[in-house]
Amino acid sequence: MSPRRLEAEALRDAVLSVAGELNPRMGGPGYRDFTTFTRNTQFYEVFDAVGTEFNRRSLYRTWVRSGRSPLLDVLDCPDPSTAAPNAR
Repeated sequence: MSPRRLEAEALRDAVLSVAGELNPRMGGPGYRDFTTFTRNTQFYEVFDAVGTEFNRRSLYRTWVRSGRSPLLDVLDCPDPSTAAPNAR
């Protein structure tokens, strides 16, 4: 069997689950692991989110196109600022 790539989000979710820290809440608004501030333009500052509200599945993470997650970057997560063509 050829090796398969494991997605960063799935790996994060699996680590939280094995550690017993995965928040099982489904639906609702996503969580934000960043703050915003304005100085002539909008800036985003990513922070190390700690707490059960941030331990939801990565599917519920609110993405900021210009804000990257250091944890997910280490796990080779795709760059959120890169747009993909619509495959219709």
